[in-house]
Amino acid sequence: MTSKIHNDNTETETAPLIILADDDPSIRLILHHILQRDGYRVLDASNGREVLRLYQNNPADLVLLDAIMPEQDGFATCRILKELRPDLPVLMITGLDDDQSIEHAFRVGADDYISKPINWSILKHRIARALRLTSPCRTFDELILNNKLETRYAPRMNLADETITGIEVRANIPVASIINTSATDYLLNNFALGYQQEKYHYPTANFFSLPLFPTFSNADSMLASLNNLDKKYGIALNQLELRINECHFYQESIIRLLPLLAPLPIHLCIDAFSFSLRSLKYIQEYGCKNIMIDIADTRKHLANNDSWLDEALQIYKENGVSVHACSVTHPQDLQLATHLKCVSASGSAIKPR
Repeated sequence: MTSKIHNDNTETETAPLIILADDDPSIRLILHHILQRDGYRVLDASNGREVLRLYQNNPADLVLLDAIMPEQDGFATCRILKELRPDLPVLMITGLDDDQSIEHAFRVGADDYISKPINWSILKHRIARALRLTSPCRTFDELILNNKLETRYAPRMNLADETITGIEVRANIPVASIINTSATDYLLNNFALGYQQEKYHYPTANFFSLPLFPTFSNADSMLASLNNLDKKYGIALNQLELRINECHFYQESIIRLLPLLAPLPIHLCIDAFSFSLRSLKYIQEYGCKNIMIDIADTRKHLANNDSWLDEALQIYKENGVSVHACSVTHPQDLQLATHLKCVSASGSAIKPR
């Protein structure tokens, strides 16, 4: 999203559009004036139903909602907006400055909240921040929907008998990326098609390993997308391995999703494992029984005599965790993976028997 504002602060068609809702006309008037002065286009509503009617014909870049309004309050409106468009930034304005109201706002999907009386400086910065976070999300969605995301597939070999047991998909997804629901479905469908094509070359492959990324989509929509892989492509949940980048474990969308994935037959894997013990609690709580190490990074650690590497791996193995090696590009990488007792390996040096 780009904002093109004239120097005299007059609004243009490319300026971000904000829908604001408050049942108090005087507050609406002040908010409208301040937002317009800062270069935004603004539409007003006095209740949640008006917000939804406005949004149908005017897809806004951000919605500013009062929590308590007649006919339909901000909480119900926020929930509906997030169902329509999960990546839409929604800020809640509330005079109920208590933990219960704040928790309620976040449960229905609000991205942030502002307490009354409104601190105009704080409001200004939080709106700007929410719009900045949304802009790269849309850009990334466009890459996916236009088939411009760099994606590659790699066979994974069982090191015990040198057979190909699975196919890994690797996509150039930035750590900070957030992907919309429609783009997520599109991406998973493309992954599944690629997996089916690869299986022609590796008929012994019986599971599909793909990255799980943070997303504005709610957990139910992610589970629906995964279940659709079975309906559309015959890839059952027990054939799926979801790789969660270790640095993603602490993002809210992943934390919400893990308890729902844990009871399912899906295999969970910690990708880009850093040999720390910080992820051990997730393994113990949610049953992540696989970790994936980059063999090139591992070689660097060993060259630096990092003794904690062996100690960390031993602790994880004692907890029933299997270690997989990726980025195996040379024969010596394969030897190192075997030395570290990895159960499988993937990369360009993998040559099936």
